[in-house]
Parts: sequence; structure tokens; C-alpha cells
Amino acid sequence: MTNLSFSSYPIRNKYEYYLPELQLFSSYNVGRIALKDLNIYTEPSYHDGHSDDHRFNTFHCNSITNHDEAWAIGLELISLLRGLVTIFFGENEQRFVRLEKMKIEGQPLEYPTYQMNHNIKILLGFYQRLGSNLNSNLTFTERRDYKESAKANVFASSFYIAQTHIGVYLILKYFSEPLTWMSLYKIMETFMTIEAHHDTNWKIPYSKADKTRFTNPANDFSMVGIDARHGFKKDSLMPNTGPKMEINEAKEMFINCAKSYLNFKLDELRKAP
Repeated sequence: MTNLSFSSYPIRNKYEYYLPELQLFSSYNVGRIALKDLNIYTEPSYHDGHSDDHRFNTFHCNSITNHDEAWAIGLELISLLRGLVTIFFGENEQRFVRLEKMKIEGQPLEYPTYQMNHNIKILLGFYQRLGSNLNSNLTFTERRDYKESAKANVFASSFYIAQTHIGVYLILKYFSEPLTWMSLYKIMETFMTIEAHHDTNWKIPYSKADKTRFTNPANDFSMVGIDARHGFKKDSLMPNTGPKMEINEAKEMFINCAKSYLNFKLDELRKAP
């Protein structure tokens, strides 16, 4: 079944993915973000009442016949969505954005489920390959409509741009992980590289003083313990009296940075010919 909002959604494959019973995936919320990469819909209740049976399918599987690859595609799409949810809806929602199971249409077998520990390592470049496969998965008109739909909002644009832009992709992937001192440090370094080498018209919105307040504790075992970027070095035995940013403040700083950057890329896409 396809959501009426996507009555012409180009689904030509047999894979169906199941999401948690969460209001985040309700028709009201999904309709607002208008995703194309994930066609999220809610199956009606048997009793014509409220339903939290949320599922999705995707055109990225149109040329896929290998079940493991289809599962990896589902995992990758959910990972990127989890990053966006963390940035725009808050970290508390992060852990709920996951893939429950995958069903092969016409077969009773549900394959595989996350309880099976059926883990597939997704290598860097996998999502970019999905972007390069659009010619196989969509017609010319569908590709044109897909690009135009990416301009609708920052969710749609981020999925679209991440297929060809490593900076956007990495930001979404890093924000799909738990936000710790170490993961936030990776995010900071990624933003620095983006600003210097990829999107020089965009500027990091936090100050050098705020950066110091973050890096001082993030680097120092004596201040944040085992979560520090560095291990138990000799200078960890010495008290650190430098400026210190608390972890929640650091999360907010980098979330605001991510919002600034992804909205910058959306605006850039809208202005492109």
C-alpha cells in the first residue's frame, strides 16, 4: 500500500520495511516532511481505528534482487533519517528511529529482523552508489520530479544532496550515532573541513572561544574521563583549570551548527538552475 500523498510513487520492487509504533511516523508528521527516498505510510487498523503500523518502501530497491542488499539499503536510509531526526527533533527521539524488519512481498518470511543480529557493514560510498543508480531505478521524468521535490524542505534536500556531497552525508551519519565527546569531536572536525574546502561561502556559527571551551574538556581525560578523545596521558595527572563546556551545551552548539549548514545547502539547491 502506498500513502495517498505519493499515489504516483515509483515503487517497482517487492520490499517492505517496518518501523516502530511511534507517532513520529504518523501520516501527519510524515506528510509535513514529504520524503521521497522513504515512502512512509501507515497501514489501517483492522477495526478502522487508530493505527501505529508504520512501514515504508523505496524506489532505491527498484533494481535490487539481493535480499542482503535490500536490507542494507533500508538500514542506510533509516540511519540518515535518524541523523535528521536528531538534528531537528532532538536527541531523545534518536533511539526510536530504527528498522524493525523487512518483508518480501508475497512471501510469509519476514527477513531479516534486528533481533537476529543480522548486521551488515555499510561501507563509505554505499549511499552515493544509490544516487548513481537513479538512472536504473527511475525514469527521466521521475528523476526530474525527484530533484524538484528535494527543494521542498531540509529533510528532502539533505537526502538528495547526501548522494553526491560527502559533507552532508557525514553530518547525517555522525548525528545518527549517540552524541558523545568523541562523536561531537568528529562532527566539529567535519564542519571545519566543510567550511575550509567544500562550502567556503558557509561559516561555522560558533566562536573560537566556544570551540576552545569544547575542545579543552573533549581532549582531556582528567575532565571527562573515559569519554575523552584522548586516553590516560601524562598530562591527565595534572588539574585542568581551562574553560569547560558541559556536554549538553556542546550538543546544542553542534546541533545548531548542523541546522545552519543543512539549511544553507537547501537554499543553495533552491537557487541552482
